[in-house]
Amino acid sequence: MARPELIHYASGSRTKSSQYRSIPSPRNFTGDSSNSPRKTARERLRQYAVIISVILVLALTLWGAVTYYNARRNSPENVLTHSVERIYTVGYQNRAATQIDRKKRAHNYTMNDMLIEANPYGTNTTSLYVYFVTEQPMSVSYTVNAPETDYPAFTRTISDATHRGRTHEFQVIGLIPSTKNIVTFTITDANGNTTTRDYTYDMGDVLGSEPVQVDVNDVQNSGDSVPLQDIGNGLFAVMPQTSGSTNFTFLYDSHGILRGEIPLKNITATRFMWHRNRLYYAISPTQFVAVDRLGRVENFITFDGRYSLASDFTMDSRGNIVAIATNAGSRDYSGEIGNYVVRINILNGKMRVVANLSTILNTYRATTVRSALNSDGTTNDSLWNWLGLNSISMIDDTHILLSSRETSSLLTLDISDSPSVTSILGPASLWSDPEYSYLLISQNGNFDQAAGQSDIQVRNVTSDGYDVTLFNNNFAASPSNPTFSWATAIPTASLDFAPRMSTVHSYAYTYHVNTVEKTYSLTSSQRVDFTPINGNAQHINGKLITTTTQNRSWEASESGMPVTRYSFPSNQVNSASTFTTALYRVQYVPFTDFYFIDK
Repeated sequence: MARPELIHYASGSRTKSSQYRSIPSPRNFTGDSSNSPRKTARERLRQYAVIISVILVLALTLWGAVTYYNARRNSPENVLTHSVERIYTVGYQNRAATQIDRKKRAHNYTMNDMLIEANPYGTNTTSLYVYFVTEQPMSVSYTVNAPETDYPAFTRTISDATHRGRTHEFQVIGLIPSTKNIVTFTITDANGNTTTRDYTYDMGDVLGSEPVQVDVNDVQNSGDSVPLQDIGNGLFAVMPQTSGSTNFTFLYDSHGILRGEIPLKNITATRFMWHRNRLYYAISPTQFVAVDRLGRVENFITFDGRYSLASDFTMDSRGNIVAIATNAGSRDYSGEIGNYVVRINILNGKMRVVANLSTILNTYRATTVRSALNSDGTTNDSLWNWLGLNSISMIDDTHILLSSRETSSLLTLDISDSPSVTSILGPASLWSDPEYSYLLISQNGNFDQAAGQSDIQVRNVTSDGYDVTLFNNNFAASPSNPTFSWATAIPTASLDFAPRMSTVHSYAYTYHVNTVEKTYSLTSSQRVDFTPINGNAQHINGKLITTTTQNRSWEASESGMPVTRYSFPSNQVNSASTFTTALYRVQYVPFTDFYFIDK
């Protein structure tokens, strides 16, 4: 059979590759072709050469496109992004659970033959899933050692005498990456008899670029490397401020050793909340997860429509998520961000807008201009962050306390009926309009007012008031209200994002707010390194944990004095996006009755 030629019916124009088609050779045509001149051999060769050249060009173009696409798709960053996105899907979680259930049914696992899987649910890189059954009720603890390193052992208790059982299913955390780990399980019966079993596992590398160990310095003893004492067996959840497609939360122990890595999608970690033995956190701007003690994502909680997380979230007494949100529709139209408060039911996933601050505070809003402060001190005039809501805390289920960085104010939001602001703790000159001035809470005592605060935490709520701990950044700036005089309103605040004077500091404040007398007083103040934006303050087990974002460190204080400082070593900080920006927040998380029962 003759080989068909590639020709085109039209003449006088260059043929596109998509117009080529296979037809019989001209010599097989019927009809009168006496007027058609026969092509010479040279002309036919020239035609073939052109056709072959076109085919080669097309082939090379296609090959280049495929090569580029595969390179992009298989780049470390994109492979990591796709892996993390796959982890946080219902299908991935269900398949992992099904595989584990099949193995549990197929074999009788005992203390001598445990079922151990490395991070099957993908939610903690350096963890192990463990399952076995004992003949009598027993308690379990474990110790992680990395014998080829100098890192200290990591010991945690899974169950004690009051939590004994025959079925043991838990998650071991704390393995050291890129080295051999020996996990020693200690199994104790009711008479106190113990049995130990060792399991050796060669841990792979972490997904991020964090160091395995951070610097730990005893502030009171010339920088000696001494771990923090008497804080408990929880972990520091370190949240870098990043803007990549994949981010992380790093878990460090009191020795400054990495004990966990929680991958996230395209969001800077905000905080961890727990309700009924489930850990809740945001994995993207539009989605939260509820994770059980085995590391399995049990529930995905998603914003409705075009809403997304703007900055912070908390939970009410029923475990519903209450968050500061942005509506993409209003953002696209006016550039407004962070002007909504929404509540999401964790049982049915239904979201409800409980307050629109643009409506409630419209009179003040009308005096502002489109602008937003970036985390590096620059401004973005395409966004309108006129309140700068950066933190949220529940007073009770119908009253919410909001931190407004742009106005250096704390706003009490009543959502019991028609949402309204019922009190304002902030500079009187900013809220001088009669519509707001009667809402101001009076300062009781002589102290410097907080400026540009962040991370508020309400505690000790009573019938006549509450305490609120906040990180007083001591930086007064409002790009959305450029004509306001902060030098007059809060004279002691820094007006510079990066002041040259070493005498400028930030503070951890605790206010007591008397809701009956409508006053507030300063009950404690702890000076820390200057941090113009972000940062946090947290009271835990008699210690005060503060984060100074600019130098990427966090500090523990006791009785008003710094005790221990943790900081990322400069010689281990590389070019990865994780460490090119400051820390956003460090939260001490006890993980009691979750990863372990230790207090």
